Amino acid sequence: MKNWLEYAKSLERDGTETESEIFDHAFVELVLIKRHQGVETAAALFNYGEKFVFNYFELRGAAELLKEGWPLEQISNHAVESGCDPTLEAMEESRTALEEFQSGAWEVRENKERFHTDLAYAARQLFALEKELGGQEGVFAGWMKSLYEINEDFQHPYAEEVDELCGAFRDAERLYGWGIARQLYNTQTVILPTEIRSAAQYLSLGGSLDHVSALALVGFLMESQDHDSMLRAVKYMNDGGCADNAYYAAQGDVFKDQSPQCQQTM
Repeated sequence: MKNWLEYAKSLERDGTETESEIFDHAFVELVLIKRHQGVETAAALFNYGEKFVFNYFELRGAAELLKEGWPLEQISNHAVESGCDPTLEAMEESRTALEEFQSGAWEVRENKERFHTDLAYAARQLFALEKELGGQEGVFAGWMKSLYEINEDFQHPYAEEVDELCGAFRDAERLYGWGIARQLYNTQTVILPTEIRSAAQYLSLGGSLDHVSALALVGFLMESQDHDSMLRAVKYMNDGGCADNAYYAAQGDVFKDQSPQCQQTM
């Protein structure tokens, strides 16, 4: 990796391309090589950087020669003497793939392609969480659906969303007790990891589950609060306060008047 970094820096220094552009190109080329010639070929070309770093535009051509049985030393000599130009088809594929990668479309497509395997992983992880929390049987299916709905544009891998959710519930159980974590799991009152942690803290300080949805709706649970701030928010809400003003109450501001409309949103 040190040699790859030095290669990129040298090209940036002489004004050829920036480091980020070089690594975007190299990443795309290596992923395409992994797809067409296998992970062993991609790894061999990257690891050969210990002796010789190929220009990113030579990687596809070098991969073809490697699959044909050329030794890497011969390929690197050939690259220096004659170049390792890819085919026109490979060049076009690389151009399109780079555009997708830099626009974010690549990641979305990759996330969609791995969704079927992520789905099986999600079922196992969430079912295990349900048993761990002693949750209501079958609720894990609702969590699978909720996670899909909040990430239906596939901006993030589904498996990562599952891991974050499970981590949030384990944090809630560790910090605020099994009963609170189980209650939030069974009711699905909030579904985002940050909200789960904040809601668990809120409930642990005497807050009512009936307030949690309203607090989530106004974004209050998306920001962590220290103990005293959350305690003020709990007292404010238990005294009949409005969720819209919970953040200000947590900071110590006092609201003397509550409109009927505000109270009814509770």
